[in-house]
Amino acid sequence: MNAQVFTPPAMALMATIVLLFPMLYFAFASLTFFLRPLADPIVGRMLRGLFHASFLAVAVLGALDALALLAAGAPAVAMGVALLAAAAFALRARVLASIDTVLRAPGAETPRRLRRLQLSGMAYNAAQIALMLAAIPTVFGGA
Repeated sequence: MNAQVFTPPAMALMATIVLLFPMLYFAFASLTFFLRPLADPIVGRMLRGLFHASFLAVAVLGALDALALLAAGAPAVAMGVALLAAAAFALRARVLASIDTVLRAPGAETPRRLRRLQLSGMAYNAAQIALMLAAIPTVFGGA
């Protein structure tokens, strides 16, 4: 086994790649909600579950990635990833509360409001992915 695989920069790169997985999963999984009507309560609950899992995974994996980046000697990027993780943790409660409010009071506006939340989440996720992909070459240019 090659010992260079377990250096702090290599571990930070692996942690960054692992952090990208829930973001990419959310990007693809959220597209499937265009195929089903959001007026269906089950689809709404599934959308809520997707948001819950995605925000939770980004918060936890982001915190671990920030620690790995700190160990690799990239404190500025580690602070940025920690901010991303903290934002995911804080937004999780707010977004889930918004989805719960919409799902508790079903009506004619429910699909439109859920779609707006979905599109907002997709835009936020795309920004997260873009930031993480932009950070990889700046930190791991020689990796």
